[in-house]
Order: sequence, then structure tokens, then C-alpha cells
Amino acid sequence: MKGQPVALRSRLVKIGCALVVAAFALAGCAGQPGAAAVVDGRAITERSLSEATTELTEVLGGAASPAAILEVMIQAPFAVQVASEHGVAISTDEASDFLDAEVEARGDQPPADGYGEEALSVARYLFLLGMIEQSPEGQQIMTELGERLQEVQVQLSPRYGDWNAEQAMVEQAPPEWLEVSESQLEAEQAPVG
Repeated sequence: MKGQPVALRSRLVKIGCALVVAAFALAGCAGQPGAAAVVDGRAITERSLSEATTELTEVLGGAASPAAILEVMIQAPFAVQVASEHGVAISTDEASDFLDAEVEARGDQPPADGYGEEALSVARYLFLLGMIEQSPEGQQIMTELGERLQEVQVQLSPRYGDWNAEQAMVEQAPPEWLEVSESQLEAEQAPVG
């Protein structure tokens, strides 16, 4: 009889410890519930990532991996800011026109209700990269962008991989239990656009 309360108490302590460890592990996933990433305190929600991925897959006519879209969603605001400091800019309307042209090039009709905010942000980034490449200050802009992105605090949900601060990119690694071919891994890590 005497051993039962001790065994029960020991079991409750173990369960309590397991719950505390689980809470810390879950809190470390993305800093905020429902966040795919938290960038300098700003959440990129799972929902906005999903909507942007779905919309861009339809618009660009190919599969876009959520991790690649997330990487662009992390980088885009900084790219817009650094480029604008050098006089290189693209408006949201120009980004919308860019997407419309992509859709029309495939023989489809652009959506009547336009594009979502995140899809426009990604399109703006993609179009902006082309403008930066054409700019006489392109190399300087990309260097400054890289430096700025190295300072950014990014916390990713583990489902998308890890943030490599040095290279300012999402690094994906399949779980140890999942066998993935080289071609599947390359396709997942292919850049958007």
C-alpha cells in the first residue's frame, strides 16, 4: 500500500515533466501559434502561406513549394526596402500587371477579383529581382540585401526546414525516416520563378 502513492506520484511527476518539455518544444516551432515563420516579430501565417502557394501555383502554371514561397515572403519586404533606397522600385499595380501577363501568356484569363496580398508581394519580389539585375547598382543592392537579411531574426516552423541566416534562405532536409530521391529533393528546393 505504501508503494502505491509513491508510484502514482512518480508517474504524475513524469507526466508533468513530459508536458512541460512538449510545451517548450511546441513553443519553439514558430514562436506564435499558426505561424509558418516569425520574422523580426512579424508572423507569416500558415493560412497566408497556403493561399499564396495555391494562388501562385495557378498563376505561374507550375508547382511552387511552400518552403520556396515562404523564403520569398521572408525576403520580399527587405528586398523592396533596399532596392527603393537605390531608386529601384515596383508598385503593387505593376506586380499585378506582371501576374496578369503570366496568366494571359498561358491563354488564361486573370482573376476578376485580383490577387491576394501575399501573392502580389511574391510577384513584386520576383519582378524586382529582374529590375535589380538590370540596374547599374545591382551588385551593390544585392550585397546590401544579403547583409540586411543576415541580421533578420527568423523563426521557422520545423515543417518548412531551418533558416540559414548566413545565406538568408530556407534549408530543407527531409525527416530521417523519409526516403527521398535526389530529384525530389532538388524539385522541392528549386527557386520560385
